Amino acid sequence: MLQGGGIALEIQSQNHQETIRKISEQIGEDAANDHLNSCLYSTYIGSNDYMLNYFGSGSSATREHTPEEFTNDLMDRYSAHLQELHKYGARKIAIFGLSPLGCLPIYQFSGGCNEDVNNAIQFFNSQLRILVDQLNHMFPDARHIFVNTFSIVFSNLSSLGKYSLKRFDVY
Repeated sequence: MLQGGGIALEIQSQNHQETIRKISEQIGEDAANDHLNSCLYSTYIGSNDYMLNYFGSGSSATREHTPEEFTNDLMDRYSAHLQELHKYGARKIAIFGLSPLGCLPIYQFSGGCNEDVNNAIQFFNSQLRILVDQLNHMFPDARHIFVNTFSIVFSNLSSLGKYSLKRFDVY
């Protein structure tokens, strides 16, 4: 069991390739390709990258890189990963944007959401939308969709009172 960590994208990719190999051994390569072409993949990356590697305490990334530079590096890695998924048969991919991490209690220094964090996340999501469009153009046999998690979560946070719910801090 992992605690406080995640599985690196490269390891996830290796695990996926191993799974494909096992499926191919069981049902044959052609049937495996047909099966993988019909699957819906969902991807979500970036939360740990921002929380631990960019905005994390003790991280030097905020001093060494702008949010744009950090995001561009993530986009390059994410793009390569999504292209690799296509190479291995993924044709339907839901790509989830990041939620408003600046609204997490760890970043709420003044009682409200941390705008610096949320601005970086919104930039990431804007670049992710562009990447989704590029992938759809690059791979006309596949469909990539962007799921705007930020808006979904933020609109729910903004309308807590409508449902007689209140935000409260736990110390």
